Amino acid sequence: MSGRWRPRSAARRSRHISVAAGGDPETADELPVLVFAATGEELARARTRALTRDMRTAIYTEEMFKTGNDDDNRAVVREAAELRLAGLAVHGGRNDVDKVLKGLPLHP
Repeated sequence: MSGRWRPRSAARRSRHISVAAGGDPETADELPVLVFAATGEELARARTRALTRDMRTAIYTEEMFKTGNDDDNRAVVREAAELRLAGLAVHGGRNDVDKVLKGLPLHP
């Protein structure tokens, strides 16, 4: 390796996805990450599609913006009567992910 510093690509940086509903944090090293724009209803529909395909998901709810740590995040999800989704992570094969997120535009 030369003495020149080279930044790591975004796909290679370690990303931690906290599975709020009781799972352990997962490290998503070297996985491509695409960000889409969606309403809460669209996120819920995509999550339902992903779960019917047995894909791994992680959620982020509106209530989680008011907490400051992972334990409180998990608690607000467990106690929520209705999940008001603000974010969703989906992991799976390319074709399955494409089908789950079909119709959602990339975030500008």
